[in-house]
This record gives sequence, structure tokens and C-alpha cells, in this order.
Amino acid sequence: KDNTWPLAVAAPYAAQVRAVTDLKLLVGGRITNPEIAERILAEGTADLVGMGRALIADPELPAKARAGEASRIRPCLGFAQDCRLSQGGVTCAVNAAAGRETTWSAVLPPTTGRRRRVVIAGGGPGGLEAARVAGSAGHEVVLYEATEQLGGQLLRAARAPYREDWARYAAYLEREVRALPVDVRLGTPATPAVLLADEPDLVIVATGSTPSASEVVGEPDSVPLVSTWDLLDGTDSKPGTRVLLVDDGSGFWEVCGAADHLVRLGVQVAFATPNAMIGRSVPHESIALLHKRLRAAGTDYLPFTRLRSVGPGSARVVDMLTGDERDLEVDAVVVQLPNRPVDDLVRALAARAAEGVTVRAIGDSVSPRRLTYATLDANRVVRELSTVH
Repeated sequence: KDNTWPLAVAAPYAAQVRAVTDLKLLVGGRITNPEIAERILAEGTADLVGMGRALIADPELPAKARAGEASRIRPCLGFAQDCRLSQGGVTCAVNAAAGRETTWSAVLPPTTGRRRRVVIAGGGPGGLEAARVAGSAGHEVVLYEATEQLGGQLLRAARAPYREDWARYAAYLEREVRALPVDVRLGTPATPAVLLADEPDLVIVATGSTPSASEVVGEPDSVPLVSTWDLLDGTDSKPGTRVLLVDDGSGFWEVCGAADHLVRLGVQVAFATPNAMIGRSVPHESIALLHKRLRAAGTDYLPFTRLRSVGPGSARVVDMLTGDERDLEVDAVVVQLPNRPVDDLVRALAARAAEGVTVRAIGDSVSPRRLTYATLDANRVVRELSTVH
């Protein structure tokens, strides 16, 4: 397709092969759930279905499907990062046990130590994974989320075009946590007093990260300067007809998803990056299609470019190689800002360490990183707890 690779991407080609041969045929490629697999077989497209990444994400997929528990299958998000680029073995952003089978079981058994009271601050991917693993191990778990919805940054990422699977993963985590005896308290900010009132043995801080403040200078009545987070949070709000989108150099899906979103809104985009190319960190499986749809929409690429300042109706950019500056006529500027940890709670609790409570930070509240690390941190903390007597 022109926009992104579909599920069961090779099935149409398998159907063409099937039309000219009686040989047994196996098809693979983004077959991520039993429903898709059954449809391929029912339609006679192939005789066998091969799954790779889906079984890395959840090795129990066939057993769960056979038991009628398809909703409990941990979804593969298909972004081909850890399973393709890991060093020393295959790992997975949503399954921390993948590649660690000699030390971690895929399903954490009941704790071999005493049952602990675990209190978690934050209902994003790290906090939800910690609650899932701790609850499965038999610990007493309380999860606090300041908003009225679980999912954290997964929900924001899912608002970008072609990234809807992130919401599917958030829904999976919530279903798993809700099925366990986990006390979920929405709309309740986690303060030290609130957390300590639960008399925890362990506090897990999963409060995530937030964009840093922009250092760009603005004149009076300058065009709006908004972050990519603000853009996606106001999903249906069009920031104008001409927008400058500014990459902070990360060149990853946060800023590229914002570009897709602006294009979908019908905005004329000028995409500036300090890198030599747009989307430098996007995996090669996706980068060609990203460029195709952005360029087809008339997106203007500005490599080796930084934002200098904003003014009334314009933004000043500078060429990093020549030092030349020029003004672009725009209605708004959207910037990808480096994130900083939301670690106030960690520091506040550290000051009360004498009260005998163990505090562990995970995910972006340690350092802003990718989903992989939120999942891994959550598992490490809880699995260590479950072996302590």
C-alpha cells in the first residue's frame, strides 16, 4: 500500500502463487493474531501460516487461541526494533522475557518470597507492566494514575496516523491488570503522603517524562510555538495552513508521526532537521513509505537546519553548514523537544528513605527512552522482589 505496510502483507502474493501451483504453500509477514491466520487458511490463500514476531511477543499465542483467550494475547506492534537490531539475541519491546529465557520464565510464577505490598505511581506502559507482573506473582498491588485513563504516552503515540497499534497494546495491558486483584485508582495524583499511607513494602515510580521548555526566542505577537505533544493532544485542531515542523535531532517517530498528522490535517509542512535526512532513526522497513507520503503531500525538506527564532507570521531558520539565515512565512511552529524525567516524586521519597520503604524508578522517570526500557525496568524490579525472602 502507499501509506504503510498492512497486516498479512504477503498474503495477496501468496494467493497469486496458489493460483499456479498445487505445492504446499506457507505464508508469513505481519500475521499477528489468530483471526488473520484463520482467515488466510479459510480463504485458501495458503496451507500453512508462519508467525515470527508475533510469537516473540507472546510465545503463548497458540495456546491462548486454542483456549478461546485471544484477547489475552500480547500484541506484536510490528515496529521491528528489538527483534531485529538487538545484540546477542532476539529481544522484544513488549515481552521482556524474550531473549532472557535462561534466567526469566515467560510467565512469572508465584513469588518464592513473602507476599509484598507494591504501590505504583503512574499508569503508563511501565506502571501497567509492573502492576501486571507483580499481580501475577501474587503481590498485593495498588496502582495510582493522575488522569482518568490508563495508557500514558501509548495513547498519545496512537493519535498519529498509522500508529493505532499503540492503543491496542495499552488496551491489552489494561485488560490484564483489570483481570488481576490490582487496586486501580484513577484520577488520583501520587503524592508521597498518598503512597506512604498505603504502607508499601515497595514503591515503583513510573511517572514518565515531559517535554523540556523551549529555548527559542519569540517576539511579541509571534506565531504559536507548540510541542509535538500539544499537537497530538489536540488531535482535531488544525494549527494553520502553513506550519514549520522542527526535529530536535532524534529523527524518530515522535516527530515523524507529527508530520504524518499535519499532512492528514491538510497542512502545508516545512520539515526542518539538524540531521542530513528526515527520519534518520526510523527503521528502513518504514522510511521509504514515510518519505513517499510526506513528499506526495508537498512537504518541504530542510536538512541541516535549526530554528533560530519566531516572529509575527514567520520563523527564522539557520543553515547549520553555511550559517545563512532566512525567514519562512508560517502560521505556527511545531517543535519536537527533548524530554526530561518527571522525577519529583522519586526525589521526595528519597528524602524519606529512613521510613523503611524501598523506592524504585522505572522507564522515563529514570531517563526518557523507548517502550523497551519501560517494559524491561518494570520486569527487573518486580522479578527481583519476587525472589527476595
